Amino acid sequence: MGQGVGPMYAIQPAFTTGEISYDVANRVDLEKYKSALLRAKNAIIRPYGAVCRRAGSEFMGEALYSDKDAILVRFARDADNGDLLEFGDKYIRVWHNGKDSGEIIDAPFTQAMLKKLRFAQSADTLFICSGDLPVYTLVRDSGYSWTGDWSGNWTLKEYEFSHMYFESEDDYGSADVTPYETFGNNVEVVAHSRSIHSRLKGAHLQVTHRMPAQSVKVDFAGETTTKRTITSAPIYVGKQWKITTSGLWAGDVFLEYSYSGNGGWKEFRRYSSDKNFNATESGTVDEEMYLRISAVASGSSLTATLTRLPYMHEGEAVINSCSGSTLNVSVIKPFGSTDTTKLFSISPWDAARGYPRACCFYQDRLVLAGTRAYPHKIWLSRTGDYANFSVEKAAGQVTDDSAVALSLISREMYNILHLVPAQDLIVLTDGNEWIVPGDKPITPKTAQVKTQTMRGSAECEPVYIGNRLVYVQARGATVRDMGYSYESDNYNGIDLTLLAKHLVQGHSIVTAAYAQEPDSVLYMVRDDGVLLCLTLIREQDVYGWSHWTTDGKYLWVETVQENGEESVYVIVERNGKRCIERFRSGCNVYMDSYVQAQNGTIQVPHLQGKTIAAVAGNKRLPDGTETSIQADAAGLSYETKIEQPGVELQLNNGTVQARTIRVNEVTLRVSNSKGGKIGHNFKYMDALPYPSAENFTGDILAVMPNTDVGFNTRGRVCVSSDEPFPLNVLAIIRSISVGGGHVQGYNG
Repeated sequence: MGQGVGPMYAIQPAFTTGEISYDVANRVDLEKYKSALLRAKNAIIRPYGAVCRRAGSEFMGEALYSDKDAILVRFARDADNGDLLEFGDKYIRVWHNGKDSGEIIDAPFTQAMLKKLRFAQSADTLFICSGDLPVYTLVRDSGYSWTGDWSGNWTLKEYEFSHMYFESEDDYGSADVTPYETFGNNVEVVAHSRSIHSRLKGAHLQVTHRMPAQSVKVDFAGETTTKRTITSAPIYVGKQWKITTSGLWAGDVFLEYSYSGNGGWKEFRRYSSDKNFNATESGTVDEEMYLRISAVASGSSLTATLTRLPYMHEGEAVINSCSGSTLNVSVIKPFGSTDTTKLFSISPWDAARGYPRACCFYQDRLVLAGTRAYPHKIWLSRTGDYANFSVEKAAGQVTDDSAVALSLISREMYNILHLVPAQDLIVLTDGNEWIVPGDKPITPKTAQVKTQTMRGSAECEPVYIGNRLVYVQARGATVRDMGYSYESDNYNGIDLTLLAKHLVQGHSIVTAAYAQEPDSVLYMVRDDGVLLCLTLIREQDVYGWSHWTTDGKYLWVETVQENGEESVYVIVERNGKRCIERFRSGCNVYMDSYVQAQNGTIQVPHLQGKTIAAVAGNKRLPDGTETSIQADAAGLSYETKIEQPGVELQLNNGTVQARTIRVNEVTLRVSNSKGGKIGHNFKYMDALPYPSAENFTGDILAVMPNTDVGFNTRGRVCVSSDEPFPLNVLAIIRSISVGGGHVQGYNG
């Protein structure tokens, strides 16, 4: 075998690359190889370099239905506090500070809809889009009780739009509509159009009439010194008006306005004369209103005429029901007349054509996107008026605060899946990525869309971290980030799973949630129940993977602020039940689904039939199956496995790769740790030789187990722990002997 070299010492002072795949384990030329691990199971990568045994999850309770799916959604009260919403099959349950609040709200969302729900919060209102149902809002009416506890009443209701966006009229060929009344709550409209169907309830109908000129006047004749008051009938003015007076009169002629026409009249113009003046004036109104003349005058004669000039009148109504060709509607903006017209339009959302499936807020507009009929379309409300999607014109021009509609035009008809408000409005479809530029205020004249990349997104909700977006690529096998690049002048990013493809290949990612503190970790649930963890600080080039398993399957993950700390909640399937559990920063319990003692006794009926671990006074008690235990905490054991890749050293005559090496002993530099084992592999391991029984900080010198591994070409070190104690590894120093040649037959 030739002359050997040794001993040599190789230190790995950081583990920020996290897990890498076995295919990447040969890339010793990569800078990230120096801080990589082959395995980081039930461990977390600290952004400053350590690799640590993860904390345990605390049992909070069971989901409402053990045999049905549920999801978790955070609801922010303020910067430091929030509630956790459990969405299940036709219900919403509220959790606060890890406790069931007792509030259960009936909801229309079925189990099949849950994973496609999209949310956007504005103050105490949570907007909910599903694509299959109208937009809903969950409103929290908050209050502060005398006990100091937050209280609140929750209300779920269909969101009422005051005005809707309409495409241009006359889209329906020879179709026409005839309203029987111009105003009211139960007005019949007869429609002859193939676009009319029985599932239009809740949609809006716009009816346009060409309104002719119309005049009203007041007049009197005959000399009088007593002032007379004469008022004309009201006239509806849509755009332009003109008033004229004639005769010899003394007094005032008022032009008055009212939005209802039934009262609330206010002065619009005043014309005064002492038998020496007559008025002629024309103008426009900023919004449609009623005008009338009111004259208080004396003299020999007065004629005052008010004329409405021709205009196009747009009336609007909400459709209550549809039977055959007859619609029953509630008018919210009066129709111009009861004449038949071909100029009408129906709002783009209804039960047949689908409802928006994505939502967000951007530049003080509510943004909705992606129906079944219009999967590529985006609608933005009027500025500051989220319920109003109307278009207003002034002096013949569309106003800047009017609603906006945009279409993503490409060769393929992709479906909009996500809207992400950032410096620009980022739009993710299942085939490409777009932005609505936000460098200037969005208006109907300036709004535009720009395609960025052609990768596509999965259903998993994207997460905005710092100044970059992290999303799951279409088909769910790759996690990417995306941010603006000055070099290419567009949005682009990297494949964050490039070095750890073994974690995602053959799988899809169901959901994701981000906790900024304490370690900037993105949590992602894989379709097989494994929880993937990505420690991500992009500006420091830190993106390190690990994966978590448990006695069961992780189904969902969400983060929420509680008393200024970020808690991570999961839904876990155990024993055929769906448990809601919580990970908390600073937690010093290392068992899953654990319960802590109340009055010295622990009850864990949810772990019936499981082998239960327990601790008391920082000592591990014998495992058992009893669900009533005298201990400080009790739960389920889980095993942490940390494995280093092979060592790389540059010798005088070249690399150590493919040469025989032997790891003689290892120094583990640990912090606040207890328990654990070490070995060349996970099959033969020895306990770590701590100098005391208490939690230890410092260096532990461990001689490697005497097995048949001996010299080999790998030189790996494995560390594991299934004990209910912390294990925080800061560095691993290997003492290595290098052999003189190649080994064919005895790699360990």
